Amino acid sequence: LPPADLAGPRLPRGAPSAVTCHVGEDGHTRVMWMVESWWLSRRDKTVVSPEFCVDMPGLGPEPFKIILAAEATKGGFNDAGGRGRIELKWSMPATPKGRPPSVSFWVSVGKPGTRGERAGERALTAHRGPVMHDFSQ
Repeated sequence: LPPADLAGPRLPRGAPSAVTCHVGEDGHTRVMWMVESWWLSRRDKTVVSPEFCVDMPGLGPEPFKIILAAEATKGGFNDAGGRGRIELKWSMPATPKGRPPSVSFWVSVGKPGTRGERAGERALTAHRGPVMHDFSQ
Protein backbone atom coordinates (compact mmCIF):
# COMPACT_ATOMS: atom_id res chain seq x y z
CA LEU A 1 0.00 0.00 0.00
CA PRO A 2 1.16 3.55 -0.56
CA PRO A 3 2.05 5.71 2.44
CA ALA A 4 -1.03 7.17 4.12
CA ASP A 5 -0.38 10.73 2.96
CA LEU A 6 -0.27 9.59 -0.65
CA ALA A 7 -3.34 7.40 -0.39
CA GLY A 8 -6.02 10.02 -0.99
CA PRO A 9 -8.16 12.47 0.91
CA ARG A 10 -8.70 11.96 4.61
CA LEU A 11 -12.08 12.31 6.20
CA PRO A 12 -12.33 14.75 9.11
CA ARG A 13 -12.25 13.22 12.59
CA GLY A 14 -15.54 13.42 14.41
CA ALA A 15 -17.47 13.68 11.15
CA PRO A 16 -20.26 11.19 10.44
CA SER A 17 -17.59 9.24 8.55
CA ALA A 18 -15.53 8.53 11.69
CA VAL A 19 -14.52 4.99 12.64
CA THR A 20 -16.10 3.28 15.65
CA CYS A 21 -14.74 0.14 17.33
CA HIS A 22 -16.57 -2.25 19.63
CA VAL A 23 -15.35 -5.48 21.23
CA GLY A 24 -18.13 -8.06 21.38
CA GLU A 25 -18.72 -10.76 23.97
CA ASP A 26 -17.00 -13.21 21.61
CA GLY A 27 -13.78 -11.15 21.84
CA HIS A 28 -13.93 -10.04 18.20
CA THR A 29 -13.46 -6.35 17.48
CA ARG A 30 -16.13 -4.89 15.22
CA VAL A 31 -14.94 -1.85 13.29
CA MET A 32 -17.51 0.31 11.52
CA TRP A 33 -16.58 3.06 9.10
CA MET A 34 -19.53 5.06 7.88
CA VAL A 35 -18.63 6.71 4.57
CA GLU A 36 -20.97 9.23 3.00
CA SER A 37 -22.06 7.93 -0.40
CA TRP A 38 -21.04 11.14 -2.18
CA TRP A 39 -17.38 10.21 -1.58
CA LEU A 40 -17.90 7.31 -3.98
CA SER A 41 -19.21 9.47 -6.81
CA ARG A 42 -16.17 11.75 -6.94
CA ARG A 43 -13.06 11.53 -9.10
CA ASP A 44 -10.88 10.48 -6.15
CA LYS A 45 -9.18 7.13 -6.57
CA THR A 46 -8.92 6.35 -2.84
CA VAL A 47 -10.58 7.32 0.41
CA VAL A 48 -8.73 6.69 3.68
CA SER A 49 -10.37 6.20 7.06
CA PRO A 50 -9.17 7.90 10.21
CA GLU A 51 -6.71 5.75 12.14
CA PHE A 52 -8.20 3.36 14.71
CA CYS A 53 -6.65 0.90 17.16
CA VAL A 54 -7.42 -2.78 17.61
CA ASP A 55 -6.20 -4.58 20.72
CA MET A 56 -4.05 -7.42 19.38
CA PRO A 57 -3.27 -10.36 21.69
CA GLY A 58 0.34 -10.14 22.86
CA LEU A 59 0.85 -6.74 21.20
CA GLY A 60 -1.72 -4.43 22.75
CA PRO A 61 -3.41 -1.65 20.77
CA GLU A 62 -2.19 -1.54 17.16
CA PRO A 63 -3.07 1.24 14.65
CA PHE A 64 -4.94 0.44 11.43
CA LYS A 65 -6.67 2.29 8.60
CA ILE A 66 -9.22 1.19 6.02
CA ILE A 67 -8.66 2.24 2.42
CA LEU A 68 -11.32 2.20 -0.28
CA ALA A 69 -9.65 2.11 -3.70
CA ALA A 70 -11.54 2.55 -6.96
CA GLU A 71 -10.97 0.09 -9.77
CA ALA A 72 -8.08 1.28 -11.94
CA THR A 73 -9.70 4.02 -14.02
CA LYS A 74 -8.71 7.55 -14.86
CA GLY A 75 -11.95 8.93 -13.42
CA GLY A 76 -11.66 7.40 -9.95
CA PHE A 77 -14.84 6.34 -8.14
CA ASN A 78 -16.95 8.39 -10.54
CA ASP A 79 -16.04 6.17 -13.50
CA ALA A 80 -15.45 2.87 -11.67
CA GLY A 81 -19.15 2.02 -11.50
CA GLY A 82 -18.98 0.90 -7.89
CA ARG A 83 -16.07 -1.44 -8.46
CA GLY A 84 -12.98 -1.37 -6.32
CA ARG A 85 -11.33 -2.96 -3.32
CA ILE A 86 -11.20 -2.59 0.43
CA GLU A 87 -7.76 -2.66 2.05
CA LEU A 88 -6.80 -2.98 5.70
CA LYS A 89 -3.55 -1.10 6.36
CA TRP A 90 -1.46 -1.63 9.47
CA SER A 91 -0.21 1.89 10.22
CA MET A 92 3.04 0.85 11.89
CA PRO A 93 5.84 -0.37 9.56
CA ALA A 94 7.74 -2.12 12.35
CA THR A 95 6.83 -2.93 15.90
CA PRO A 96 9.14 -2.76 18.90
CA LYS A 97 6.70 -5.10 20.66
CA GLY A 98 7.65 -8.16 18.65
CA ARG A 99 6.27 -9.87 15.58
CA PRO A 100 3.84 -7.98 13.32
CA PRO A 101 0.21 -9.03 13.77
CA SER A 102 -1.71 -11.70 11.92
CA VAL A 103 -5.39 -10.91 11.49
CA SER A 104 -8.57 -12.47 10.19
CA PHE A 105 -11.28 -10.10 9.07
CA TRP A 106 -14.68 -10.05 7.43
CA VAL A 107 -16.19 -7.28 5.34
CA SER A 108 -19.76 -6.19 4.71
CA VAL A 109 -21.05 -3.20 2.81
CA GLY A 110 -24.24 -1.22 3.26
CA LYS A 111 -26.15 0.57 5.96
CA PRO A 112 -26.67 -1.41 9.20
CA GLY A 113 -30.29 -1.84 10.19
CA THR A 114 -31.72 -1.21 6.71
CA ARG A 115 -33.33 -3.58 4.32
CA GLY A 116 -33.05 -1.32 1.32
CA GLU A 117 -36.57 0.07 1.77
CA ARG A 118 -35.55 3.70 1.25
CA ALA A 119 -34.34 4.96 -2.09
CA GLY A 120 -30.59 5.19 -2.29
CA GLU A 121 -29.91 3.04 0.77
CA ARG A 122 -28.12 -0.22 0.38
CA ALA A 123 -29.01 -2.99 2.81
CA LEU A 124 -26.12 -4.50 4.74
CA THR A 125 -24.62 -7.38 2.76
CA ALA A 126 -23.67 -10.71 4.26
CA HIS A 127 -20.16 -10.83 5.67
CA ARG A 128 -17.47 -11.82 3.18
CA GLY A 129 -14.45 -13.63 4.51
CA PRO A 130 -12.66 -14.47 6.58
CA VAL A 131 -9.61 -12.99 4.92
CA MET A 132 -6.45 -13.97 6.78
CA HIS A 133 -3.34 -11.84 6.52
CA ASP A 134 0.05 -11.93 8.19
CA PHE A 135 1.52 -8.42 8.20
CA SER A 136 5.05 -9.85 8.53
CA GLN A 137 4.88 -11.05 4.90
